[in-house]
Amino acid sequence: MEKNIAPIVRDQLFSLDLFFKNQFKGKSRYGTMGSFFWKMFTNPFGKGFVNAIHHEGNIVATTSITPKSLFIKQVEYTAAEIGDTYTDRKFQGRGLFSLLVNESRKVANDAEIKFIYGTPNNQSLPGYIKNTGFNIVNEFKISTYRFELRVDHILRSKIGGFLASVINLIFVILIRLFNFSKDLFYPSFGDYKIEVIDSLDKNWDEFWREASSQWDVIFKRDSKSLYWRFFLNPDIYYFLVVKESDRIVGYTVYRIMPDVSGNRIVIADFLFLKEHSKAFNNCLKTIKKSAFDLDINTITLWCDSSSLYHRTLVKNGFFPHKKVPLICYMDAFYSNFKGSNTIHFTMSDSDNV
Repeated sequence: MEKNIAPIVRDQLFSLDLFFKNQFKGKSRYGTMGSFFWKMFTNPFGKGFVNAIHHEGNIVATTSITPKSLFIKQVEYTAAEIGDTYTDRKFQGRGLFSLLVNESRKVANDAEIKFIYGTPNNQSLPGYIKNTGFNIVNEFKISTYRFELRVDHILRSKIGGFLASVINLIFVILIRLFNFSKDLFYPSFGDYKIEVIDSLDKNWDEFWREASSQWDVIFKRDSKSLYWRFFLNPDIYYFLVVKESDRIVGYTVYRIMPDVSGNRIVIADFLFLKEHSKAFNNCLKTIKKSAFDLDINTITLWCDSSSLYHRTLVKNGFFPHKKVPLICYMDAFYSNFKGSNTIHFTMSDSDNV
């Protein structure tokens, strides 16, 4: 087959949608027309693109570049996430992955994008490291944190439905008692007001400027960025803003996602002024209450394990589940991360939610 790379244009979004429909057979959809139109054509940081290889008129492999903006020690740099690296099962093992990644990275570099990163799964990570010049950025120590509300979906395939149901009943009682005791002995902190919003406050950028100055490494979260990321996004997000005397001191964003074993809540993003970081506890309590009411299986999020939020998460019953490798193209730009001690990275800084 010919290995000609071509960027996807608007008229091909339906074909791209069908390609991802065939790759993902689960309960939830990934790679819809709407999500790629949003990612490619409404991005405030620049036009994103998807490169593809075709065979007999059909897409057989893809890689995307999504522009972002990154602050390192208060200096803003252009960045881009590389992702959507999928190859049709019938065409795997032919070098399409590395060909697409290398070509897409070159196009991004030619567009003067300084930092190109990704959060690959275990299947694609070895290919990145072996064939593309990407490697793990050790300064980032990202982990998946989980709060389990049920365990029958985990145990059913291992011990059978009956035993799983019995153990789950006991677990649900214990986890509700745990949550009740947390509410009893560790009430909500401070005089904070939590609002669910559908638009950003006019003073948002004032909050962002103050919050961003407190981190060595953080992706841009001004009003323009977050409006695109959550309010223009085709998926539904719940945006909790936290105020103290009408001053914005933080926020948390989550969405409800279907899974093969039931629904889960994914906390996509969160950020607080450091002197008000304990208000994150109040948002977690609000989200957990919704999770109990909706019979959610799991609440999950990403957080750097060296972050100040780690302690709040553990106190609320969240524990690191597995590490998330963050990789970047290893050019001279990598040296900018040296000496970075405070790094903020959430799932919304990737295309995983």
